Amino acid sequence: MAQPVFSILISTFCRAPLVGDAINSVLTQDFGDFEIIVSDNWSGDSTPEVLTTFTDPRITVTHPPQHCSNADNLEHALSLAKGMYVLVLPVTDALVGGALSSFKRALDTTKAAFAFSTAADYFDEAFVPTTQASKLVLPGGSGRTLKISATEYLAPLYALRPSLPVRLSSYVVARSTCDEVKLKSGVVFTGEGPEFFAWPAVMSVTKRVTMVDQALVVIRHTPNPPNEPAADGTTPEAVYAVHHAWENDLMTAPVCAHAETNLVAEGIWRAQQQVAGATLARFGRDEHRYAELLGAELDRLRDAGKDMGDAPANLAAWSAKLPTKIERRVRRNRLVAKYAARVTQARRARGYAKATVLDCTKENIHTMLDACRYVEGARAAPDHPQLSRR
Repeated sequence: MAQPVFSILISTFCRAPLVGDAINSVLTQDFGDFEIIVSDNWSGDSTPEVLTTFTDPRITVTHPPQHCSNADNLEHALSLAKGMYVLVLPVTDALVGGALSSFKRALDTTKAAFAFSTAADYFDEAFVPTTQASKLVLPGGSGRTLKISATEYLAPLYALRPSLPVRLSSYVVARSTCDEVKLKSGVVFTGEGPEFFAWPAVMSVTKRVTMVDQALVVIRHTPNPPNEPAADGTTPEAVYAVHHAWENDLMTAPVCAHAETNLVAEGIWRAQQQVAGATLARFGRDEHRYAELLGAELDRLRDAGKDMGDAPANLAAWSAKLPTKIERRVRRNRLVAKYAARVTQARRARGYAKATVLDCTKENIHTMLDACRYVEGARAAPDHPQLSRR
């Protein structure tokens, strides 16, 4: 078999209602030179039965040696990839029609080793709070292909003020670049938020980065399933421990807490530690910003009724030891603002469609995305009878 252009990696565990949608979104692409590697993390539900219904020879179904974290499951899938480029598609997500063609065109035009797009967010009918349920959020965008420097992406991210999307899906990276990262760090994916490690690590070895400024992926927000036993005999309690081991074994985030802020900080700071060379180290760490973000997030979680344990007290004690804000941090924030403004100016140079929120159901999501396509820097008005602007 000739080398495919794309290897699509799908990691799944007990997501039988969703895995078929993810696979079908790839199979219906107008660019067909791909392989799909589905790594089933020993699901204890009907996922194996769902996967047997797919007979396309481009699909490979595999298992890791034993139940493991999502990052390790992705590493297993990556080890089997044969394509020129790798795209990770979480089981909750789906490719928009024409996504692979758009990525291929952008990669060929710019000769980049790394490309990414924006993504639409779909909050399904079961999402809580219900005021957000059955909504599709389309990001703003120009519909253009832009060259982005690694510094323009990484400087705001390391200042914990990201100006560009950081998603696990909607990113395409050359397989050769993945191999380079693995030589420097030992892994491409690690941690509970593997994208926060992987994409800075990738950008540390390549300067050719391309942004396709339109939503090529739909990210589905849905309640997590209850803890299930794995088919290899791993108990629900052990499954939970595997997937949240980062909370009790943080390498770099100073305060132990199950929070999005820690996912980001742990990933990007671990990349600084683990990837050989000084490319990422030069961005430093903004621990004051980390303390501000984590404190605000812990307050929100507490107000929502979550038990934060000792995390607030530990954060207060750790923050008290930080040095006072210094001029160097002020200068760095000015540089970050400059990089973010430069990217925003490039995106809006020739027309820019604003973000849009639409009523949506699972059945008409792709019709809506087609109706809201980008046309010469603007988004066409939706004209399907099931659509309504909010």
